[in-house]
Amino acid sequence: LRHSEGQPDVTVTIQTLTTLLLGYKRPSYLAAIGRLSCNEQTVEILENLIERETPY
Repeated sequence: LRHSEGQPDVTVTIQTLTTLLLGYKRPSYLAAIGRLSCNEQTVEILENLIERETPY
Protein backbone atom coordinates (compact mmCIF):
# COMPACT_ATOMS: atom_id res chain seq x y z
CA LEU A 1 0.00 0.00 0.00
CA ARG A 2 2.98 2.25 0.47
CA HIS A 3 6.57 1.71 -0.51
CA SER A 4 8.87 1.44 2.49
CA GLU A 5 12.27 0.04 3.28
CA GLY A 6 12.42 -3.24 5.15
CA GLN A 7 9.33 -5.33 5.82
CA PRO A 8 6.38 -5.28 3.39
CA ASP A 9 3.05 -3.89 4.61
CA VAL A 10 1.20 -7.05 3.54
CA THR A 11 2.29 -10.66 3.11
CA VAL A 12 -0.12 -12.89 1.22
CA THR A 13 -0.12 -15.94 -1.06
CA ILE A 14 -1.50 -15.76 -4.59
CA GLN A 15 -4.43 -17.95 -3.52
CA THR A 16 -5.35 -15.56 -0.70
CA LEU A 17 -4.86 -12.51 -2.93
CA THR A 18 -7.25 -14.00 -5.49
CA THR A 19 -9.80 -14.77 -2.76
CA LEU A 20 -9.47 -11.21 -1.49
CA LEU A 21 -9.67 -9.38 -4.82
CA LEU A 22 -12.59 -11.44 -6.14
CA GLY A 23 -14.57 -10.66 -2.99
CA TYR A 24 -14.95 -14.22 -1.79
CA LYS A 25 -13.67 -13.38 1.72
CA ARG A 26 -13.11 -10.01 3.46
CA PRO A 27 -9.66 -8.77 4.54
CA SER A 28 -10.60 -8.81 8.24
CA TYR A 29 -11.63 -12.47 8.04
CA LEU A 30 -8.47 -13.47 6.17
CA ALA A 31 -6.33 -11.62 8.74
CA ALA A 32 -8.20 -13.32 11.61
CA ILE A 33 -7.49 -16.81 10.24
CA GLY A 34 -3.85 -16.01 9.50
CA ARG A 35 -4.01 -15.97 5.70
CA LEU A 36 -3.28 -12.22 5.50
CA SER A 37 -0.27 -10.92 7.45
CA CYS A 38 -0.53 -7.18 8.11
CA ASN A 39 -1.30 -4.68 10.84
CA GLU A 40 -4.83 -3.54 11.77
CA GLN A 41 -4.47 -0.22 9.95
CA THR A 42 -3.66 -2.03 6.69
CA VAL A 43 -6.67 -4.33 7.17
CA GLU A 44 -8.90 -1.25 7.54
CA ILE A 45 -7.44 0.28 4.38
CA LEU A 46 -8.06 -2.95 2.45
CA GLU A 47 -11.61 -3.16 3.82
CA ASN A 48 -12.27 0.33 2.44
CA LEU A 49 -10.55 -0.26 -0.92
CA ILE A 50 -12.12 -3.59 -1.86
CA GLU A 51 -15.79 -3.34 -2.76
CA ARG A 52 -18.38 -5.48 -1.02
CA GLU A 53 -19.82 -7.42 -3.92
CA THR A 54 -21.46 -10.82 -4.02
CA PRO A 55 -19.16 -13.18 -5.95
CA TYR A 56 -20.85 -15.18 -8.71
